[in-house]
Amino acid sequence: TKPFQQEELIARVATHIQLYQHQRELFEKKEALERSLAHITKLSNAMLTICAWTKQVQVDGQWISIDQYLSEYLGLSLTHGISNEGVDQLRNEIKEIDSLGS
Repeated sequence: TKPFQQEELIARVATHIQLYQHQRELFEKKEALERSLAHITKLSNAMLTICAWTKQVQVDGQWISIDQYLSEYLGLSLTHGISNEGVDQLRNEIKEIDSLGS
């Protein structure tokens, strides 16, 4: 109504700007959550094809390392270690190499 109160008009406009910004943030967060959910659903429904020889994973028709898969698709990183079985296998391979040299 005329005459308008300048302070009231500024407060109302500021409120609507804040509402618009909050709605935009919520929309962007909702989209990010929907993308994450789709990714999780894809991962949970997927059957991984893993090469027994090279220990690579097939993703969308391409072979990538298990380390790369865990990093890119699951956000995990690996530390390197060796299991007891790995130690035994390494010892056996060293014995085989030594026996070939003898």
